[in-house]
Amino acid sequence: MALRNVAIIGSTIDAYICAHQILDNDNNTLITLFDESAEAGFAEDAPGIFLNWPLVSTKWYSGLFRQTPNQSSTAVRYAWFLKSIAIALSKRNATFLLRTKITKTSGNIVEFEGAGLIPKSTQSFDNIFDFRKEKSNQMWNGGISTNILEDNYDVIGKRVDGTIEVWWQGENRNEEVWLQTMSWCGTDPRNALEDMIGNGIITANTIKS
Repeated sequence: MALRNVAIIGSTIDAYICAHQILDNDNNTLITLFDESAEAGFAEDAPGIFLNWPLVSTKWYSGLFRQTPNQSSTAVRYAWFLKSIAIALSKRNATFLLRTKITKTSGNIVEFEGAGLIPKSTQSFDNIFDFRKEKSNQMWNGGISTNILEDNYDVIGKRVDGTIEVWWQGENRNEEVWLQTMSWCGTDPRNALEDMIGNGIITANTIKS
């Protein structure tokens, strides 16, 4: 059986989840992920809020170790989760082309330039999935702290390490101690993580055998 060759453009969770689902559906698939960043799994901050854990199959992410959510957790460190999914993909022989910019896609052709030995190249694929998105015009502010008055925030999630992840719209809040501040463009931080996972799975399942 001939191998299917699939290109995935983007470095968000839905892009990585799409790759995992494709490999689950057909292990005779070559996955190439195009990423403009210097390190796989390195992306902008995004909400890590969830209702139930685990969110995906345990073989789809590498160990989160002390950041692994427990039964009382309602948030996970997005950056760590994203990185762990990327590591699991590399263990499944997916290829990451880092520091690589897509200059054009047309039909089944991807044109790109990057930091490798060949600065510009063109490659054909059986399927191309582009997860780059235009940013939403809805802006959310986020923060991580250990001491927050929970009634003051629109969205709240509790991480296993005892920190609290919160999101709100409007003016900045002046907590006494922010361990981290964030900003994110999207519709609703409550559903963002689970929606991206669902989108990746749905996209993968559009491939017809």
